[in-house]
Amino acid sequence: MTVGLDTSVVVRLLLGEPVEQAMAAWACLSEATEQDSPPPLVSDLVMAETFFALRHHYQVPEPEALQALSRLAHDVRLAATPAVKRVLPEPRTTGAGFIDRLIHAEYADLEACLLTFDKAAARQEGAHLIVG
Repeated sequence: MTVGLDTSVVVRLLLGEPVEQAMAAWACLSEATEQDSPPPLVSDLVMAETFFALRHHYQVPEPEALQALSRLAHDVRLAATPAVKRVLPEPRTTGAGFIDRLIHAEYADLEACLLTFDKAAARQEGAHLIVG
């Protein structure tokens, strides 16, 4: 059976806290993947929510949060778009954060232009700043 992981599960797997829940998540994941099933799915939204939770609720520095998500991406199947695989290892050159870069990459995959009021996000290739 294929399982898809929720943000609450991913955060516990990455942080190991609270210990009881992290252990329960590992046990459930081990049981689900022992039966020759494919690796668990993690959606782009879960990756974005996990990044936000690590940064804002657990005060994990951005480089460490991105490293944790990069490691996770090697052990799971990323659902939806492949944008997160491209964005995670990218250096932050435009000033746009991980979630803004992910949104931009997903739109670029769909051949859409990002419209934004955010000056840092607008510095990404193909993005357009709305002035108003």
